[in-house]
Amino acid sequence: MLRSGLVAYAGRRLLVRDPLKGLLSTERLVWTRQPSPFLQHSSNPSRWDYETSYNASVALNLDGSVYRDGNGDLYLYYVGDNDDLIDDGGFSSETDYDQIGLATGPTLDNLVKFGTSPVVPLGGSGAMNRGDAQAPRVFHTGSQFVMLMQGNATAPGVLTGDQVTIGRCTSIDGKTWTLPTRILNVGAAGTGDADDLYQPTPIPNAPGGCVMYYTAKDGDGNFGIMAARMVGGLLDTPVRLSTSHLLRDGISFCASGWYEAASDLLHLLYFPGGSSPGGIFLATAPSAMPTALTIRRQLMPRRPGFWDANPRDGQLVNINGVKTLIYAGGGSPGIGYAYAT
Repeated sequence: MLRSGLVAYAGRRLLVRDPLKGLLSTERLVWTRQPSPFLQHSSNPSRWDYETSYNASVALNLDGSVYRDGNGDLYLYYVGDNDDLIDDGGFSSETDYDQIGLATGPTLDNLVKFGTSPVVPLGGSGAMNRGDAQAPRVFHTGSQFVMLMQGNATAPGVLTGDQVTIGRCTSIDGKTWTLPTRILNVGAAGTGDADDLYQPTPIPNAPGGCVMYYTAKDGDGNFGIMAARMVGGLLDTPVRLSTSHLLRDGISFCASGWYEAASDLLHLLYFPGGSSPGGIFLATAPSAMPTALTIRRQLMPRRPGFWDANPRDGQLVNINGVKTLIYAGGGSPGIGYAYAT
């Protein structure tokens, strides 16, 4: 095999380029996908998560490591729904009403769903999550759990359009949560997030204070990624870092993020909605300039014909020393993972 650099071959001098030169450590990973999801929607029509399971992420510590409780269990939060159980005046066949559940266990392959109800259900009248509770991003601060999430304030059966904003709730044990409260509302008319806000993606250990990327919809229906800063941490009020989209790649939804000290870069996984190009992508920004997002490459492509034909969401974590990408298969087949080799 020819090595990179200037080499001699058959009497000639050839320049062999290193295909990995210039790639970040994450871009060099080779992924092995699992043949089936490890967590699927319930087969029981009377359960709250009978129809879908997606949008999953494990709870993390503030440094980005995976949280484990005193029994060594990790906590995986996911979104499910069963609109037939929601009283919406007969419109349940047209609209999903998502709620947030929990599964725990020592490994992803040995998770057990917690209880028979969602841990963050739909809210009551006037709640920011009256119609949906989605996109859980959970961190353990050392004394409590903090969840950032998106909520839809439009009540079931009301067809006036979604009202999606970003909220926060807390918990002592990760199982019983306070009612979510809105922490970031839509922006002013003409801004990039004047309509809806989705998929909060915080990076708590970002230099200079927590950076939260999120997907935003403007008044013209365009989707893009924006950013806010929470200088005092996850319990602080987010302050927008721009009034326009930082990155537009189709209907791009944020998935997960982390800070890498070696490169001094903020890393963001996102997935373009729809089937083309589909898959999970990586973007980065210098830690000193979180708004300078640059698309790097596709990490997880589509795989037609398999359970994960159109991978979405995506959380990259280190579980027992193995780089692991947790993601949903698109549609409603369930939640699976790939491991790096």
